[in-house]
Amino acid sequence: MERHAMHRDRIAGPRLRVASVRRGAGAVTPADTYDTIRWALTQLEDRHSFFNPPERGEAAMARGECDSRRTIPSGHLRTDRIACVAVPGFLGSAPHGTR
Repeated sequence: MERHAMHRDRIAGPRLRVASVRRGAGAVTPADTYDTIRWALTQLEDRHSFFNPPERGEAAMARGECDSRRTIPSGHLRTDRIACVAVPGFLGSAPHGTR
């Protein structure tokens, strides 16, 4: 996160690392760290980064488990004949993405 975050110049990387280690203290299994990972990502304040545990990862998307979250692009033609198209983020399987 310190090297690759979108707004890495806005975060105090070492401070965030120390706070994250403290929050995750006592974790025994990988799943015990998930809340700390989610918290650390919110501290980036980029409205971009997120964490999906393994059961919500690529395999879940391929099975179509995320398809209900799909959103559809929208748009309109302005009076000066310029089209405005909003393409929201997409999380879903390849077949739903193609549709």
